[in-house]
Amino acid sequence: MSKYRVKVMDIVEEATDTKTYIFKKPEELVWSEGTHIHIGIKGFDEVDPPRKSWVRHMSISTLPSDNCIGITTRVPGSESEFKQKLNQLNIGDEVVLFKMGSRMELRREQRPIVLLSMGVGIATFRPLIHAFIKDHQGISALTHINVQSESTPVYYNQFQQLHHDHLSLHWANSRKEFYEMVANTIEENPHAYYYIVGSDLFLQNVIQFLKKYQIDMEDMIIDKKVFELLRYYNYPK
Repeated sequence: MSKYRVKVMDIVEEATDTKTYIFKKPEELVWSEGTHIHIGIKGFDEVDPPRKSWVRHMSISTLPSDNCIGITTRVPGSESEFKQKLNQLNIGDEVVLFKMGSRMELRREQRPIVLLSMGVGIATFRPLIHAFIKDHQGISALTHINVQSESTPVYYNQFQQLHHDHLSLHWANSRKEFYEMVANTIEENPHAYYYIVGSDLFLQNVIQFLKKYQIDMEDMIIDKKVFELLRYYNYPK
């Protein structure tokens, strides 16, 4: 397994308690949109066994063409050792990157795609949206709906600068508004793929909502293993 020690190049305040960390990209490292990567605080692997509490897998919010690796997360966000140490990082500090994986790559099958996210979960979809703008081949339309309570949602200003004839970006201020938007989108895109990112409860609720509207499980994509999707879909069995 390859490990990459990379420096923090920039730290961007995206919203209240939400930061984007920009890391130097190793020249040989490539990935597709929707990829996640493990991030270890420096020193996590210098003991035996390694300090697992200093490691998280997080979505990469950039594309290789950006020539950097970005992750966006709530900081401190929790009392975990990882988040506390991440919050202490400064520009020039090092972290360890390793073990990439991907379940969220755009499906280019001549069908529309709908992205549904909660809060900072939008970070997973940032590279998908940019990849679609660069090349929309095989995707008839891309719709994104995000629900969060922030007065200025994460990426809101930069997303306002994006333009594409087949791209629709929406923000909901409440769950009620969110589900109304989703219902309208289902009517407009009955044969779409639905990508979902958020908390465990959010995934469960959204998947059950889609199921109620006769969306097949095979048309839902989450950044978890298949048995997890099956569990959400069959809840409360």
